[in-house]
Amino acid sequence: MSDKDDKDKKPKNAFKNVVLFPENKIKRPPRPTDPMAAKKMRAYQAAKFVETATDEIGLDLVRKFVAMGLDTRQDVFTKDLALSMDAIRGLLYRQFSMGHPIHKVVDASVKLRMNPAGVVTARIEYSNITDETSRTTKPINKDVSDDLNNRNHGFFQFTEDFKFDGPEFSDDGVPPFPPSPKDDDDEGPEKA
Repeated sequence: MSDKDDKDKKPKNAFKNVVLFPENKIKRPPRPTDPMAAKKMRAYQAAKFVETATDEIGLDLVRKFVAMGLDTRQDVFTKDLALSMDAIRGLLYRQFSMGHPIHKVVDASVKLRMNPAGVVTARIEYSNITDETSRTTKPINKDVSDDLNNRNHGFFQFTEDFKFDGPEFSDDGVPPFPPSPKDDDDEGPEKA
């Protein structure tokens, strides 16, 4: 049987109640979105994510600290944890290209260096964020300054300017064995 025969056998009113869709695609004009509203929504969602993640990380840390036996009721613990959590919060905000006040502290105090193996290491320079100024001292004279610089760089040279009246060393650098004291009493300590 062919398709032509099938069409002939179907009643003409069989598809009367079927709604046919248009053959062309329905095109709806896109709604204009306010860029400021979209930006605010992204910022709100990012902030909500960051705050939720920071709270979860903080609770996990406190649980681990309690499990390690730390006293989490101390005021200094709370201060240290608050600063640590704010640094984590700043880390997460930076991932979303959003500002946070801790970024200024991190940028001023942390310097990155790459070692010869290509590994990046971070060094915290607290002097950049504290009010304390380190006092620099001047050496007594140039010889002392040069000597200190050499010692700091691993150079050290000892020249004796005195006469040493100690035992003579053998060629292998070992001093002679000292003579043992001769005791007349070989029985040990006296008994009372």
